Amino acid sequence: VTQSNSGYNCDRQNSFVNVLQAKRNALKYNNSELTNDVLYSQLLPIPVMKKRDLENLCKKNIIPQQFHAEFFDLRAKKNMKDVLAETDEEDEPDTDRDDS
Repeated sequence: VTQSNSGYNCDRQNSFVNVLQAKRNALKYNNSELTNDVLYSQLLPIPVMKKRDLENLCKKNIIPQQFHAEFFDLRAKKNMKDVLAETDEEDEPDTDRDDS
């Protein structure tokens, strides 16, 4: 997956990357071939509410302009359950704290 000015490109051919390997106190370069297997035939949809939130972040310029097209082009599905529906424990408000 590569990032371009208009988003991410999953259609790119195999790439090469230099990987450092430690071998008895010496570093050795290993040119490993990376393969990008296509896992889905099309983009997966996200919940409508999540897409709406992302679009609002774009409109408020919280998400940089260069990424707006990618977020506005996302597909949304109405009756889709949000995978992260539950709040993480560390995200819950601290009720034990005394602010007085």
